[in-house]
Amino acid sequence: MTEFVRVRDNGTGHEYSVSKRYAEALKGDAISIIEKDALDDNGRPAPAKTRPRELDPKTEQATGEGDDVTPLSAEMTPPTATPATVAGSKPKAGDQK
Repeated sequence: MTEFVRVRDNGTGHEYSVSKRYAEALKGDAISIIEKDALDDNGRPAPAKTRPRELDPKTEQATGEGDDVTPLSAEMTPPTATPATVAGSKPKAGDQK
């Protein structure tokens, strides 16, 4: 039977349960093994616990490690889908040049 341990992601602070073998392979910079129950009352891996990113009060943007995602701003809008950009769509007869 697989032995599970509880680990903490050193970049995000998230906690989750993984196999001991996997944790030993990644231990160091990526994750730390922590002394918490890795299994729930039914013997299944305990659910992950995530930590929300903290916001810088001046910029209202996420701070800390793992902030490689660019936050959306009011100026940013999603691209508009057109028949030419939708995969598998065929242009209408009037759209051909």
